[in-house]
Amino acid sequence: MASDGGEFQDEQPRFAPFSYEPLEADAPFLKALYYLSKNPIELLTRELYENAVSEKTFLGRRAFFLNEPELTKYFFVDRSDVYTIDPVRKLLLKPGFGSGLASIDGAAWEENRALTRRYFKSDRLAGYAGTFLKSAEDACREIGREAEIDLQRFLSRIGLRSAIACLFSSEAPFGIDRSVEAFNDVMKYHMTVDAADVFLLPHFVPRFWKRNAARPLRTCHRIARAVVDARIAAMRDGGAVPDDLLSAYFAKWVSGDKPTPAERQHIQDNVGTMLGAGFETTSLTMTWTLYFLLRCPTAGAKVDEEIAAAPHRGQPLTQWTKALPYTTAALMEALRVYPILPAIVRYATQEDGAGLPEAHIKPGDFIVANLWTQHRDETRWADARTFRPERFLDRTDAVIRQGGYYPFGIGPRGCIGAQFAMIEAVIVLTTLLETFEMKLLASDEVRPQWRGTLRPDRPIPVRLRRRAIH
Repeated sequence: MASDGGEFQDEQPRFAPFSYEPLEADAPFLKALYYLSKNPIELLTRELYENAVSEKTFLGRRAFFLNEPELTKYFFVDRSDVYTIDPVRKLLLKPGFGSGLASIDGAAWEENRALTRRYFKSDRLAGYAGTFLKSAEDACREIGREAEIDLQRFLSRIGLRSAIACLFSSEAPFGIDRSVEAFNDVMKYHMTVDAADVFLLPHFVPRFWKRNAARPLRTCHRIARAVVDARIAAMRDGGAVPDDLLSAYFAKWVSGDKPTPAERQHIQDNVGTMLGAGFETTSLTMTWTLYFLLRCPTAGAKVDEEIAAAPHRGQPLTQWTKALPYTTAALMEALRVYPILPAIVRYATQEDGAGLPEAHIKPGDFIVANLWTQHRDETRWADARTFRPERFLDRTDAVIRQGGYYPFGIGPRGCIGAQFAMIEAVIVLTTLLETFEMKLLASDEVRPQWRGTLRPDRPIPVRLRRRAIH
């Protein structure tokens, strides 16, 4: 039985975003290596879509792909102490983000996570919401009456401005465009699986498929260093120090009057991590949502009508997600169709005979929560390949989780900024759609490409034209 109400009864036009057809058999070894770097989604077989659990062996290592919510909960929530960040992910993250929150585990991760979590609680989000609105309004003013934009780049600029202002009370040190380009290129060229990563070779071994990553990595490191340097200078000059995440880093990790080189590097690693994570998820969520709304006029018209009715006006900014239910549902549906992280991987640190008794998990086995396939399971999501925001109206969080919906991950390592991202996305999209009429300028179908995150395989050109009332 479909958990979202069975087959649809309406006759309105539907839009089915591009979805890769599953392979009938595993790809040959060299082809698999190539697509692991370019777009791993193209390697998914029919077995991975249809079976609750699929076992694969690659280079002598076992991996279990989960297509069942209850099993996903067991490995990623109930036994999260046994299943930790995998060594391939560590190889991907270490050169770019060092000892940042996403790269570590164990006690160091628990301490860092507890510190960071305080800056994503509801009282902080209420303060950040004004910054989200200002970033969107500033972007609207910069556009003027009319302009053609690359949708992802435009939304990334808004997202990065918000992230660096909210978390670190700063601005992009080398200009917003250069900063956005650097972080986007790190995701495209560095956060992909190279053959050397598959073989777990150390960092000093050259990564052929990452040869374009060195320059953007250096730029991202310089951005993080400049943010930290500016704060050190302000503290040295006796200026007022804002109560933000950067100040918390200094209070926690600096033992003397000024940070040691090691302490400074640790803070820089965390600044870089939070900047990358702080805008990437939100900007891509907004990009896919607006693209789908432009390709699906029926849903787009419903969002326009809801925003034009202005139920959000006079409401606290953090309540816009509730005041604009269809707009929020469109964002949630976009995350179902194109989850920003299509799969999450964990690594077994000890034997476990309970999770998959027929397999008996051993240390070194990989557990993969296959969110791409879980979000397309026709037994839980009727007409699963169709973009239909209505399926998220009047559904409780518990029902959504039972359907295998994990757009921000699952368990203790789930995205710490999930609420941050949703509140920002609703505020920014609402502000843009209130201000501009939008037209998609290219008819070519945009395909999702998994390169670090699920991103468009090409620019999405859009014309913005200011509405008469603005």
